[in-house]
Amino acid sequence: MRKLTRLLFIAASSIALSTTLVSCSDDAPTTSAAQGSGSSDASSNDDQSQPANSTGDFNGDGVVNVDDIESYRSLLGTASTTQTAQWDLNSDGQITQEDLETLVTTYVQTSNGQTGTFLGDLNLDGKVDVLGDGFIFTPNLNQNVAGYADGDLNLDGVVDVLGDAFIFQSNLNKSNES
Repeated sequence: MRKLTRLLFIAASSIALSTTLVSCSDDAPTTSAAQGSGSSDASSNDDQSQPANSTGDFNGDGVVNVDDIESYRSLLGTASTTQTAQWDLNSDGQITQEDLETLVTTYVQTSNGQTGTFLGDLNLDGKVDVLGDGFIFTPNLNQNVAGYADGDLNLDGVVDVLGDAFIFQSNLNKSNES
């Protein structure tokens, strides 16, 4: 907990610097989807009952990305139905955090060309780090936010210590790079 508190203090005291680092860093997201415009949630997906061609590509755009992660928002905690079965990735009859984690760790495509990353990789660059993800996460702590790309890792609408910060901390400094 002391490491997390120190990380949050360092990042919070550098919020002005973070904007520059996130937008100028090679590790920064390069697409608006990775940035999380906030306009993507399951309610904006016109027809979730249409299965996509690839596992995890729920909107059928050919890429498993933050838009597909966001599609879980209104479905978490619900029973899997014929129309929502493709979101139940572990086939247990429920759409849960386990399915969301499976999507991120197994199917999401990262900017470094890998498939699968860690919860907390907000900019989908294949690693959970302070300079890339911490500067996105920290200013949103205890805020109601638009979604995953803003730090809402469990998609409950708030970036909080008990839910999201523990997930972030448990994956900090993990990378899918060889």
